[in-house]
Amino acid sequence: MLVIATLDTKGEHAAYVRDCVRSFGVDPILMDVGILGKPLIPPDIAKEEVASAAGYDLKGLIRSRDRASCVRAIAEGAVIVANRLLEDGRIHGVFGMGGGTGTTIATRVMRSLLFGLPKVMVSTVASRDVWEFVGTKDVVMFHSVADLLGLNEFIKLILGQACRAVCGMMQEGTELPKGKPMVAVSAYGANSACALHAQSFLEAKGYEMVAFHANGCGGMAMEEFVEQGLVVGVLDLILHEIADEMLQQGHRSHEIGGRRGSPGRGPWWA
Repeated sequence: MLVIATLDTKGEHAAYVRDCVRSFGVDPILMDVGILGKPLIPPDIAKEEVASAAGYDLKGLIRSRDRASCVRAIAEGAVIVANRLLEDGRIHGVFGMGGGTGTTIATRVMRSLLFGLPKVMVSTVASRDVWEFVGTKDVVMFHSVADLLGLNEFIKLILGQACRAVCGMMQEGTELPKGKPMVAVSAYGANSACALHAQSFLEAKGYEMVAFHANGCGGMAMEEFVEQGLVVGVLDLILHEIADEMLQQGHRSHEIGGRRGSPGRGPWWA
């Protein structure tokens, strides 16, 4: 399990998580995404290594006192390091903890990873609108309730519950079982009956339908399913997200297929 934390401020919390997941038979890899202070516990992946993965000299950025640039360097590097670990088969789950900055960095990593990989974020800001942190991905936001400032019995309880959650997910495996080939269908309340008719038709042909609510996020997630190769075709029934995109209404539309040069709106993309 990849554990992402700012070890200069959340070191004792990370140590508790490390020992907790080990007790469940899971091997943790601690990645330090702190910026200014020295880590309170030794990391497996140091912050300098994280920033270097994205081509940044973190010590130089720290001397410049440009905090925004430091956070950007760490976030970009953390994404690269995490995806390398995943490609090498070294991680099967991700655990993050933090306040606003820690949540921003850790969830940026989580959003870059594949669907199905367990992703749990213990955050002090999980009670507000979490769209910016979750996006389209299957990220579990776990509200810490109390601040992650000092370790106490309540925070231990919260961290322990979150550890059990992600370890339980990992035990079930992270890969989508290979069953019937799936076809993505965009749906909305107004056309649910149509989507259900499509489901019957597709099942009769040996396919399985996976529906995406065309609420902005749904269309984006559908596009990512296409990119990840999880579906063999798309039945695009609701196109209003395209108008939202054109009018800049805050909902991105079905755009990745054409941009990536994937099947587009031909027979594959009905």
